[in-house]
Amino acid sequence: MRQLGKRLLHFIIPAIIFSVISIVFYLFGRIRVNSEFKDISAYECLIMGDSQMQRINPGNFTVNTYNLASSAEHFYFTYRKLLNVLKNKDHNIKKIVLGAAPHSFSPVYSRLFDPGSAEGKNSLKRYLYYLDKTSRENFVKFSDLPFRETAIGVFRKPEWGGLVESEKADPDIKIVNRTFRMQYAVKGNEDKFSRSQKKYLNMIEELCSASNIDLYICSTPYHKEYINKIDTRYFDYFYTAIRELKNYYHIDFLADEISSDLMSDANHLNTFGASRYSKRINEIIEL
Repeated sequence: MRQLGKRLLHFIIPAIIFSVISIVFYLFGRIRVNSEFKDISAYECLIMGDSQMQRINPGNFTVNTYNLASSAEHFYFTYRKLLNVLKNKDHNIKKIVLGAAPHSFSPVYSRLFDPGSAEGKNSLKRYLYYLDKTSRENFVKFSDLPFRETAIGVFRKPEWGGLVESEKADPDIKIVNRTFRMQYAVKGNEDKFSRSQKKYLNMIEELCSASNIDLYICSTPYHKEYINKIDTRYFDYFYTAIRELKNYYHIDFLADEISSDLMSDANHLNTFGASRYSKRINEIIEL
């Protein structure tokens, strides 16, 4: 019996020590991150959304602008980011430029919200910070969080994203096809449209409206070969979702016949294209 007790202690004590260290690390991490969010709240304009918006250069804006966009970011996490920025009641945020386009409602974005998928587990590692008691039912119960991804998320700072530049140009059809399959392939019985994206897009708009912030929905250009592959129903779903918003401006470049020399791949501007469109966006929000 004594031997059994010793074995249990050898197991329990390291587990307790690890748990205490994890909690302390997590709490101190939150304090550090909250401080950084407070610094960001001093900017007048935020660029938010997924990797398309990471190409938009805040250096081309005449207002004090910060790029907070991140690759493959569900609107849920965009919403949570914005909530954290606006916790500072003395914030200076007046404008949000938020990326949204037909691909934003493609099946892959449903998996980003699903902790049972590889994409969802990756989101947990990157954004665990944003899950709290008020949001856990929207994403996943804490008791159901995968251990490995949760442990990584605890010790990892939430992903900020930010500006990404690329001088690649004129992508070939293989790159275009790969991007299309990754975003629009339907797996199993999942919905063709990411309806949770629509829900949180509405919540972002409501938050901006309540905070007297001008919301600019920005649709950056697609490669001509990529846009031709997209089912028109995704365009219908996208434009319907946009029209249901109450207070917003839509900066729509989807119809632009852009040269492939300005694209780094199927749906990302390269440095030269980003410079051109960053300036155009700035001109629009300054009107």
